[in-house]
Amino acid sequence: MNSRDIDEWLHFDNGENVGALSISGQGTFEYAIRLTPDELEPWKGYSITSVKRHHGWKDSPPFLMEGTVNIYGEGTSNSPGDLITKEHFECYETDWHNIVLSKSVPIFGNQDIWISIKPNQQNGIFPAGFDSGPYIAGKGDWVYLSSWIETSIYGYSYNWNLWAGISEGGTFPEVYIQPGTEDIEALVENIGTFPEFDLTCYSEIYEYITDPENGTLIYEDNITDIDLDIPLGGTELLAFDDYTFTMEGVYSLNLDIPLGIDDYPENNLEELIIGVDDTPPISWHEIDPPNGDNGWYNSPVELTVCAYDPDIAPGIPGSGLYKICIRVNGGSSQCYEVDCITILIDSDQDNLPIEYWAIDNVGNEETHHTFTIDMDQKNPIMDVEWETFIQDGSWYVKFTCTATDTMSSMDRIEMYIDDELHETITGPGPSYEFTIKWSKDLKTSTFKFVAFDRAGNSASVIINFLKDFHY
Repeated sequence: MNSRDIDEWLHFDNGENVGALSISGQGTFEYAIRLTPDELEPWKGYSITSVKRHHGWKDSPPFLMEGTVNIYGEGTSNSPGDLITKEHFECYETDWHNIVLSKSVPIFGNQDIWISIKPNQQNGIFPAGFDSGPYIAGKGDWVYLSSWIETSIYGYSYNWNLWAGISEGGTFPEVYIQPGTEDIEALVENIGTFPEFDLTCYSEIYEYITDPENGTLIYEDNITDIDLDIPLGGTELLAFDDYTFTMEGVYSLNLDIPLGIDDYPENNLEELIIGVDDTPPISWHEIDPPNGDNGWYNSPVELTVCAYDPDIAPGIPGSGLYKICIRVNGGSSQCYEVDCITILIDSDQDNLPIEYWAIDNVGNEETHHTFTIDMDQKNPIMDVEWETFIQDGSWYVKFTCTATDTMSSMDRIEMYIDDELHETITGPGPSYEFTIKWSKDLKTSTFKFVAFDRAGNSASVIINFLKDFHY
């Protein structure tokens, strides 16, 4: 079942719950609101996708109850027309409950729509919540016992806590497919108490792409001489001509098996809304910029990949996102059935390849995205040796630093005397030479050599002359 954002709630109550009603004893009844063109005309082209009701009275103990949302078309000013759709529900808490419709109801704007609740009521419970009134005549307080009446005839003046949720777009598909040829089959069942012979089942397909409001008939077929000779459960599988769906969009498959004498003729009609999805999902990634030097990462970094599946028509969702897949460094792909996933990247490599893509619920797979990062989390390795020599009557000390880095390569070595920068030698190494003129003032000094790779990782060696030299 799909759900979508509600653009508006249509209702006649004031939004408060002050009480609830029931019938005497145990049984079923219906209570309803009647939406007229006054309320519906501004929402022409939209659909009713949800129904919200207040379960019982807000100050009463909770109670478990099943029921059915029944939505009827236009009848008369005091009685609804044919049943359009129904939705089973179950609730417990004495609070507002939203019931999402499996089949949304299109709004044409010039016809009534009745929103009705049929509780399966147990003795002693009060399911039908209402407001403090005053009632909206002809609209807000309908009830069905043996016929449809307004509760105001009994002296009540309130409106049911019953709301219709309005959303943009047409009916949601119940099944999604990719473009291609599909078998058209139907299973018919005799749920009556008599055998039925020589029936005909008609099949039609409409597409709602070129004419989204009225649809365009694109397929017709029928099967004759159908015998359902086993009452109360006998079935027969009907195989119609197949059909090739070529365009992305919404289709309806309509089946009709007419029967002259039938207590429940609505059972002879069936509609299946089909969504043809030919568009792959869309994914993107987010990653923090490199935290090291020269475009390198020198610590693990989080990668977030998100995706969504585009609509197949205005206001009509696609088949939905199935999974996001990620492959790091050419390894096996890891797939996640979420719309956003965050993973940790911690592999040291120059030009580390990262690949990701998304797949929807009918198998459309987008073009893979690939990018690379540079990661080096290891410090360089450095060794320092020194020697003394005399030149022009003065003593000198030469420090030879040997430093290597196997990933991002060496960048530089900095020499510090008593924590003050003395000299920097840049380059790939591995050998770096520092020469200083010796004086006895330096014998208490501390010499520090810091090797940096191109990612900003470092290693250091400290030399103390007072400790390491003797005079």
